Amino acid sequence: MQNLHYSSSHPYNTKKMISFSLALRGQRLNSTTSAAETYNLRLQEALVNRGYPSNLVTKQIRCASSHTQPTQTSNPSALITQFHPKLTKVKQILHSHFSILQSDPDTRSVFLTKPRLVFQHPPNCRNILVRTNPSSLPPQTGAHTCKRPRCRAYSIFIAPPTVTINTDNGTS
Repeated sequence: MQNLHYSSSHPYNTKKMISFSLALRGQRLNSTTSAAETYNLRLQEALVNRGYPSNLVTKQIRCASSHTQPTQTSNPSALITQFHPKLTKVKQILHSHFSILQSDPDTRSVFLTKPRLVFQHPPNCRNILVRTNPSSLPPQTGAHTCKRPRCRAYSIFIAPPTVTINTDNGTS
């Protein structure tokens, strides 16, 4: 395992949480207790070799082993909206007027608990102009240049076609 060395100039909390998060990851990935214990022993050995104090690593592994994932509610309803700086009080309004949703027979069955407020990142110019997946570009159709200067077909597409019109009607 290649992890951050303890002598690096990172904050203490970052170094502490590396051992905790790796132990938590091992707990999630290993289905049996014995596999998780083996992972934790290898993790402790690797971190001590990287300069981490043994008592710190042991404590963080113990904390991760006793950590339980929060269970989701049976009704994970959420209000999803785009973020805007003027929408700071939406959560407060939603929670203070939740009784209105509960009093309506149609919405009472939908909103069993107070919904979570989730903000989406609003679209911006970067999202429009930059593509993260070049393969999603539409393919060029028809005849087009490959844009390589040595290509022989390149000259065909550079020069516009010339049309010769004979104005002589055949009469002399």
